[in-house]
Amino acid sequence: MKIKDSSAQTLTWLAAIILFIGLMIPSPAGQFFSAIFAGLVIAPPLCFGTPRRRISAGIVALVAALFAFAVFDEYQQDAEQYKNRIKQTTAEPSTPPRRDK
Repeated sequence: MKIKDSSAQTLTWLAAIILFIGLMIPSPAGQFFSAIFAGLVIAPPLCFGTPRRRISAGIVALVAALFAFAVFDEYQQDAEQYKNRIKQTTAEPSTPPRRDK
């Protein structure tokens, strides 16, 4: 199954733009998820495009994978800090008093 060359080109450019925007996001979570999203967008041209489009899609997919790999540690640290903040600010639920009959 092949997709139209213009569709493959559009998806390749869209993934590249998403990666570029991801570089400007200051949040590690935003950077990581933009790289993952770009990888999802580039999957159809990579699998179903013409051989020439597959090469360009492969390059963009490689950049997306390297970008996701580069920011993954920062993302994990940020997620751990977020979990710790939530634990500190969230009170334990109180148990209602028992009523013995």
